[in-house]
Amino acid sequence: MGRRPDFTVIVATFGDESWQRRAEMAAETASEADEVILCHHKALHLARNKGAEQARGEWLVFLDADDELTPGYFDAMSESLGDLRSPAVQYVRDGIEEPPVLLQPKPIQQGNWMVIGTAIRRNLFVRVGGFHAWELYEDWDLWWRCMRLGALNTQVPRAVYRAHMSAGSRNEPSLRTKRAMLAAIRGANGE
Repeated sequence: MGRRPDFTVIVATFGDESWQRRAEMAAETASEADEVILCHHKALHLARNKGAEQARGEWLVFLDADDELTPGYFDAMSESLGDLRSPAVQYVRDGIEEPPVLLQPKPIQQGNWMVIGTAIRRNLFVRVGGFHAWELYEDWDLWWRCMRLGALNTQVPRAVYRAHMSAGSRNEPSLRTKRAMLAAIRGANGE
């Protein structure tokens, strides 16, 4: 087996600076990464793109400030193939941990089944132009643009992304907001 590729974790925050302390705590769960970058900006997509510009790793993993990576994440990602490598996700709702699951793959046009912690080759991220300005689902838009270029995605069940879900967060938008954003992103991607 060859050397393990370099992974850069980017923990981005935006707006209110109260999230910066949470970002530091999230970054602690990424200690096995080769590099961890914390970025704050007025908008989330700008913070993520700023972090990616600073990254030196071959691979980028974006981590939300209220989420975590489990031990062994990067070793598992290293053993996989693909331009995008999707982890299993473990939802934590109101402090209750659900079992980790692999989200059911389907055509990307049908919805976002890849979590933000999906590892992406840095050169692919640059080729597709990074994150675009969306109120929600900017990751779905990114994955969609990668797939349109022919990127291969593989699922990595041993890499677990722990997503904390709470009422009022970006992870729990209203159904009306979800539908509007999905329609806008589909339109932007020619569907």
